[in-house]
Order: sequence, then structure tokens, then C-alpha cells
Amino acid sequence: MAKKAKLMVTGDKEIDAILTGLPARIQKAAMRKTMRPAMKIIEKEAKRLAPVETGDLKKSIKVKAMKRSRKHIGIHVIVSDGFFKGDQFYAAFHEFGTKRQDAEPFMRPAFDNKGKEARDKVLKDMPKIVEQEAKKKGIR
Repeated sequence: MAKKAKLMVTGDKEIDAILTGLPARIQKAAMRKTMRPAMKIIEKEAKRLAPVETGDLKKSIKVKAMKRSRKHIGIHVIVSDGFFKGDQFYAAFHEFGTKRQDAEPFMRPAFDNKGKEARDKVLKDMPKIVEQEAKKKGIR
């Protein structure tokens, strides 16, 4: 069984086309401001699909910024501290299954169900946010 699970969406041609040629600081600001609301769509779906025993697993699903990096900008939907970590370590058992328990995935199906909607929201919001960020930074 995998120790770590990450779902990444990278290199969307339409989003790349909007951002190409802009200064890095505008790209980063625009990505963060458009990705968070889009990922909330997937978060809501993951909470809807999550198995409920006590409700703690559902409450632990959050949208968080990924660790800062010079090369990557990221926002992700995560359970607590991540699969196999924290109080909701058992989320991975539901998502991937075990020898004794069939998988009851909820994170991957949430992305499959709502990923296109989230992407469309980013594409809709991106030009406006880029323009706002450029004005703030004094770039036209």
C-alpha cells in the first residue's frame, strides 16, 4: 500500500496561456486567488462522499495551501494532516482499502465528479484576477 497520496493538476494549456508572459509574482497571486475557491468545490464534494461514523473525518477535509516553493504554486484538498497522519489517519484505509476492508474512496471520486467544474471556475475567474493583480502591482 502506498505511504503517501497526492493528486496534482498541472499544465492546463488554457490556464498556461493566460499566465504566459506575466511576471512571476502576478502569476502566483492569480493562481492562489483563483485556485482556492475552485478547490472549495472539490472539498464540498469530498465531504459529501466521505464515510460518516463520528463525523470527524468529514470535518477534517480542508483546502490548504501547499508548502511554498519557488517552482510550484499549489492549493490542495487534504484530510487532516494527510493520509496516514494525524487523528484521521484512517482516512487512507477508507480511500484505498486494506486487506480486511474494501476501499470506499471519496477523495478521488470528488475530483472526478467536480474537477471540470473547478477548472471551469479557474478559467472564468483568472482573467479578472490577473487584471486586478496587475493593477495592484502597477503593471498593464
